[in-house]
Amino acid sequence: MPDTGELTTTPEPGTVCRYGPQDEVLHDPGSAATYNESAYLNFAAGPATDGLLGGVLRVGLRPNEGYSQFYLCLPMSDGSTLYWSARSPLDAATFPVGRTTWTSSSLTMDVLDPGRTWRITYEDEQTRRVVDPGALDHVGRALNASDAVRCRLDLTFTADRPLHVMQPTGEMIPGQDAAKDHYEQFGTVSGTLVVGDRTYPVSAARSFRDHSWGPRDYVSAMSDMDWFNLSLDGGPDFVGYRINSRPDLSVQGVRIDGAGAAFLDDVVVRSDWTGLGAVRGPLSIEMAVAGERVTMDVEVVRAVMIRHRSAEQTVHNTFGLVRVRAGDLGGGGWLDLNRPAAVTGAAAAASRGFPGSRPPGSPTR
Repeated sequence: MPDTGELTTTPEPGTVCRYGPQDEVLHDPGSAATYNESAYLNFAAGPATDGLLGGVLRVGLRPNEGYSQFYLCLPMSDGSTLYWSARSPLDAATFPVGRTTWTSSSLTMDVLDPGRTWRITYEDEQTRRVVDPGALDHVGRALNASDAVRCRLDLTFTADRPLHVMQPTGEMIPGQDAAKDHYEQFGTVSGTLVVGDRTYPVSAARSFRDHSWGPRDYVSAMSDMDWFNLSLDGGPDFVGYRINSRPDLSVQGVRIDGAGAAFLDDVVVRSDWTGLGAVRGPLSIEMAVAGERVTMDVEVVRAVMIRHRSAEQTVHNTFGLVRVRAGDLGGGGWLDLNRPAAVTGAAAAASRGFPGSRPPGSPTR
């Protein structure tokens, strides 16, 4: 991909960046202590869905730290959320470089056709049905208080947009050791979710996925990041973020449709959420791209709140399934809001940019 920041025009699955089907494999972790290779996927099933409203799934592989981890979050129309996360041992000496499968415990994400088709399978009897998703602000307490259910998921992701990056270098956060190599893609997912003895179909739900690899130190800049991926019905797809306290890193993102892709010039997420309690009140997203301004009104359908703690800080994270409206077009997707609750120790002295860490199961890409 050229370094000018321009994206090539192509309406079909393929690539508009330097990454391509050859990158849909596990890479050599080298000796980097914090090497991470992850596959992430979310989907939104639409407003009329009875049963499964959407989902967020991720497999992260950290061979040089000796473990893999996954999380799964599936909001249901009855108000509950199916949630589970676990770690498994992973041996760096036998890390399968070149393999096209990401697996951790009961979740597997498998490349069927590089750059076009993936299969996602999950089966676990320990999945928790969380009645109050807000209770996940205290994850352990919420999971211990929730009933375990047998859950089986089988989805196929089919791309209808090319692989793309959020900014020219391919890094998720320029200049930071966080997903140095990172690309993304929009498409749809179809398949089934089985909970107990009941089956819920998923049909052509709008979906977004990413793949990243390289050293991954979680940084304080991410503690006040607003991130989203949104799809307008019959219109373009958008992915972007803004780090509110870092104007030097501030905005990254892409608008992509059948005519091609363009980098976002500006992003503003308007919300009164401070990190405590439910996300309430008016919420909107404004973007500038290719000489146009796009404004979306946002309705949160389901929000899951997670509290991340490290030695340096506590961060409140809300990731929400949302519906949006931009003029005459409706749509949906996922919104991820992060707010620092407290900063201590070395991070307070450094103010920003201090490497931190997040616990297993954190909903980070």
